[in-house]
Amino acid sequence: NKKGERAKISDFDDLFRVYIKKAHARKPKEFPPGTDFEQYSLRRSLRRGSTTTAANNQVLEQVVNRINRWRKDNNARGGDPMSGLTMREVYTAVRSSIDAALAYSLSH
Repeated sequence: NKKGERAKISDFDDLFRVYIKKAHARKPKEFPPGTDFEQYSLRRSLRRGSTTTAANNQVLEQVVNRINRWRKDNNARGGDPMSGLTMREVYTAVRSSIDAALAYSLSH
């Protein structure tokens, strides 16, 4: 950021809303009537949309939960779910999630 500090994701919300509004101007039918663009944020909006799309495309709930698992772990422990793991353990956890990640991504 301007102070030379690490930016927060919320620092980009205003710019994100500019692009969302441009997308709305180009394709208004893609947005529900009465959409409040001030409620959009990078932190939540993209994940919510992605999860909704996956559900609409009949992606198994267990796959959606596996992809979003880190969020549950973060909420439960208040931190990074991979903290305290060795690099080998991190990569093993990631490797075992590849099929679920592909199923989730291909649903979009």
